Amino acid sequence: MFLKKGTSAIIDGPASLRIMSGEATILECPLRVRRSYLLRPWRRYPLYAETDVEYELTLGEGASHNVVEGSPIDQSWLEAAKKLCGDESVALIGGVDSGKTTLATLMSNVSVRESGRCVVVDLDPGQSYLSPPTTIGAAEITRPFHDLAQAEASYVTPIGSTSPTPVLDYQLRMSSELMKALRDAGLSHLIVDCDGWIEGEAAENYKARLLDIIQPSHVVFLEKAPETLLERVNEMGIAYTLLRSSERALRRSMDARKKLREMAYRRFLRNATLRTIPINWVELSTINSRALGDKQSPVEFFRRSVKQYVEANSQAELDVDKMGDFFLKGRIGLLTYLFDVNSKYAGIGLLAEIDLKRNVMRLFTPVTVQLKQVVLGNIFLNVFGDELFTVKSEALV
Repeated sequence: MFLKKGTSAIIDGPASLRIMSGEATILECPLRVRRSYLLRPWRRYPLYAETDVEYELTLGEGASHNVVEGSPIDQSWLEAAKKLCGDESVALIGGVDSGKTTLATLMSNVSVRESGRCVVVDLDPGQSYLSPPTTIGAAEITRPFHDLAQAEASYVTPIGSTSPTPVLDYQLRMSSELMKALRDAGLSHLIVDCDGWIEGEAAENYKARLLDIIQPSHVVFLEKAPETLLERVNEMGIAYTLLRSSERALRRSMDARKKLREMAYRRFLRNATLRTIPINWVELSTINSRALGDKQSPVEFFRRSVKQYVEANSQAELDVDKMGDFFLKGRIGLLTYLFDVNSKYAGIGLLAEIDLKRNVMRLFTPVTVQLKQVVLGNIFLNVFGDELFTVKSEALV
């Protein structure tokens, strides 16, 4: 395929892209010649020809490719990215599918080009790209990326939910701890990508509290600036910019967003194997005890969660106490968050069984380091990332 200088190809994944000759960029990330780039499903990638470009493109199921004239990046976005790349911290606020992550990627690439580094902070536990869904995280960026999902998070904090609404206070507390850790480490040039919940009084109040935690030097609103948030920004004396949402932003259905989460789980469970861990070797707790003050023991929590899974899947004939074999054969388990001996987040796993007779737990995980803490979450998955069941709060009281 051939792309003339100054024109663009809008590519919706899944696809594989290789530049054969010429100079091309995706969101200001220069693409190397003859290197293959994977373009994820349900994501839109704007390929721009800096010179005449020859490229190879393999489209997967549901993918598309459309050539348009000019740059795919709105000039106001590019100007804002260049203007703000030296700021201490920038908060990006916009609705679902408004283009926040695209803007974060653009700003990250411009910052790396201009100053050599930045930090991207992802505070959306439902559509997280730096860390598994149900977590928030941050990554130090020292090179450009065509997709920030390729960056490696150096800070990850479990939230336990794909939405902030069930655990508002906890997410704010964890966001505060994450921001403090970044600043204690002396990190600056923070690009903070917030979740897309902005509609309604509760959402606006939540975002106002989040701004108090982030303490940004600048706020970028996409498409609209809610009145409550504008008032809070003005009270804090923070500068702000209002940008139009991109006309080319990809609108995703709820089903597509679920599939994106499942793809992310699958990425962080890749190469998972079964580990058997003595219960008395680790500190066992639940995310609900941390987030909601639930006093239930982790063992009882797991048993009740399994019972609810059985009832919801019309498997009443199965003995709850013998579901371990079923989970082990199906490579199914309750999402867990694993921490190493230094209490640092190490990854996720799927808890398939707690065997009290042998005093061991069995879980599927790619994590191989010695563990100190295992925190039980609220979602049953298989090792392929499929969301099978979310534990309901009424079963946990």
